[in-house]
Amino acid sequence: MGMGQASVAAATAVLGYDLTNGQTWSVQGNDRGLTGFAITGSGAAGDTKCAIYVDQVLIGEFYNTTTGFPTKDHFYEIDAYVPSGSKISVLITDAPATNPINIVLQWQDVWGFKCQEKFQDHYILFCQKDF
Repeated sequence: MGMGQASVAAATAVLGYDLTNGQTWSVQGNDRGLTGFAITGSGAAGDTKCAIYVDQVLIGEFYNTTTGFPTKDHFYEIDAYVPSGSKISVLITDAPATNPINIVLQWQDVWGFKCQEKFQDHYILFCQKDF
């Protein structure tokens, strides 16, 4: 399992800003399945919204759940396939009022798995181990 995190100042996290800018984990050389996402921070829960993309495919939109930094209680469950070399982007769609925005993204490496299945223009994680 892998995990990437970022913290971005409210003044930087303007509309359209990619919270994964400069994060080496946003692109990797192996297939991954996104399993969880947390976004917290700003001045109040629900005042910041972001959208997760894998390349140009929208995975989902999420509001911050609280202020401060994410814990295990703040995770949204997600299920999305990320092909090798694809870019994960987390774009601000409703900018924070104050305080930093903090994100944590979890994934499962899928070495040795057949995982890509396309459903209604979205990639979903459907894994079957090769034996």
